[in-house]
Amino acid sequence: MDDIVLRCAKRCLKSPANQKFIKDEIIKPNSNFQYEAFRKMLMIVIGLATLEKIEKKLEKTDKISALKGDLVNLKKSRNRAAHTHTKGTLRTYDAPSKTQHDFDRIYALLTELDAELQRHKC
Repeated sequence: MDDIVLRCAKRCLKSPANQKFIKDEIIKPNSNFQYEAFRKMLMIVIGLATLEKIEKKLEKTDKISALKGDLVNLKKSRNRAAHTHTKGTLRTYDAPSKTQHDFDRIYALLTELDAELQRHKC
């Protein structure tokens, strides 16, 4: 069963990092002979293969890289605002217009990703 999943991953996945993920994080920890566990492994491989195709298409125009960068920046900004425990200090925040612009950009990228998912019937 593990071999079937691994062969499927090698056929379907182009990224060596994704193939390694399947082998090390999905197949290796699974040690039971139940159909549901086997099915779950196949679902992950097949889903990851579709995601790879979608990401490859969007990355041709740097949209995945842009989304990753924007989300990193949003997380940093959120963490700075959420984790302030120093009494007597003032925290500065981004202007509302910048925050709105960032949200609009992220929303547009997520909308495009969602459209690709729908094109793949996902």
